[in-house]
Amino acid sequence: MTMVDHQHFRGERRLPPLTPRAGEMADAIRMILCRDGNVTEHALVCEGFTAAEIVELYREAETEARRALVVGGMAFDKVPEIIEKAIAAQAWTMPMTAGARESEARRVAWRDYCTSVAAFKLDPWPSAAERCLVRLDVFLAFLPLIKSEANKIVAGVAAAFVRRQRQ
Repeated sequence: MTMVDHQHFRGERRLPPLTPRAGEMADAIRMILCRDGNVTEHALVCEGFTAAEIVELYREAETEARRALVVGGMAFDKVPEIIEKAIAAQAWTMPMTAGARESEARRVAWRDYCTSVAAFKLDPWPSAAERCLVRLDVFLAFLPLIKSEANKIVAGVAAAFVRRQRQ
């Protein structure tokens, strides 16, 4: 008896597994987009990819990089939206990214961050801002972000906290 892949017959297509080097290129594409706003061949060469790798793997890597932002037609939060939600710090608007697993620990980390921001809004002093940023960093560890994306989020929120302290 043969095995039938019923997913194939329902019109669903599964992407072939991503090669490790294409995964590295996908992360590089996300990092370059975050840093420069667009991806060029020169930027990929500077990241250590050869011209042959770019020709062979770019389409697969770009698809994976885009999949990290949109899955199943559902758009997920990008870095600017995550910054906005982190500044607003409302427990019911937790940032969602593709690939992030739903867990109680992530919800608790977001709630702790929102609680610390609420305390900071009542009494904006530097130590409270630092506590908020540490709790934000704990929450961001639950999201599949590259380091430059997480740093950009923390820097954007820190700048908002500095503005609030000056008011």
